[in-house]
Amino acid sequence: DSDIVVAAGFASQWPDAHGVFRCQAEGMVVWVNELDHIKIMCSQKGTDFRAPFERALRLEHALAEAIGREGRSFARHERLGFLSPSLFSLGTALTAGAVLTLPRLTTR
Repeated sequence: DSDIVVAAGFASQWPDAHGVFRCQAEGMVVWVNELDHIKIMCSQKGTDFRAPFERALRLEHALAEAIGREGRSFARHERLGFLSPSLFSLGTALTAGAVLTLPRLTTR
């Protein structure tokens, strides 16, 4: 898989133009030019899925506004939606996940 990614040119500027930004207080991490251009990850403990989603959404809006001031925008196709190197993310470019702790899973 990584050979395909490298052959497609995703590592052409490595290690320049890559970065990870972390805000521990907000439980947020932003990866720049990892595989996607920008990957926003928000997490928190508990069952409230709305709060981290809303934090990610606010950050996405702020980033879109900032790059808009530079005369740019996120790559978007009229029919396909937001573009991504991953076909899995094509359209909304959104993935969501949850990590569960099941402490009694192996007890008998």
